[in-house]
Amino acid sequence: MIGIPHLDVGRRKMNKAYEDSIAHLEKNGWIRKNAGSYSKGSFEIVFDTSSFIELYDDSQKRIAETRICELSDTIEFLKKNKIGQ
Repeated sequence: MIGIPHLDVGRRKMNKAYEDSIAHLEKNGWIRKNAGSYSKGSFEIVFDTSSFIELYDDSQKRIAETRICELSDTIEFLKKNKIGQ
């Protein structure tokens, strides 16, 4: 099967954003609960795909979600929701 070059580039970019975001979370004290789920204090971040993240509070209420295309999107999301890095 032959890949479509522009789609392959997009997938690689999303995977890099996901991997960079996970490394950033772990570096900043977020604890991996399971594949694609990290917690810190009373918050939980869930990667529902490699390009979208959701933020939940301790009552399991979804507070926010966003698409991530690069690490700076994750950092901005954390700042915007006032939960630190």
